[in-house]
Amino acid sequence: DLLPNTVKIIGYARSKLTKGELVERIRPACASIVDDEEKLNSFFDKCSYVAGAYDNAQSFQALNNHLSEVEQSKKSNRLFYLALPPSVFVTVVSSFTKKCRTTTGWNRVIIEKPFGRDLETSRKLVNSLAEYLDEKEQ
Repeated sequence: DLLPNTVKIIGYARSKLTKGELVERIRPACASIVDDEEKLNSFFDKCSYVAGAYDNAQSFQALNNHLSEVEQSKKSNRLFYLALPPSVFVTVVSSFTKKCRTTTGWNRVIIEKPFGRDLETSRKLVNSLAEYLDEKEQ
């Protein structure tokens, strides 16, 4: 296997995708790294997807429900990787910190660049996110 059995990868975005459509989208990138079909299928079995809005509490509650369903142990660590426009970073972080934090392990957030347009907007984002995330979560 490429990952331990306890690792699960859950995509979340506004687009409505089936599991098959998700796999179809990520297969080319994965197949360019690993050429073992059995390992790829094992990896895809660890992947799932939840569609939802960036600014809707019910969508994030649905994401949390899904996370809880797929987590196999009482202790769960959650890593959130945000590949979003900077204009929605704070909205999304605010929403998932209210609805999707685990209480049995750690929570971490990775934010993909660009992180603001310049130093001033970057600092503003850091200060805004600090309202929802402590330093060890960032």
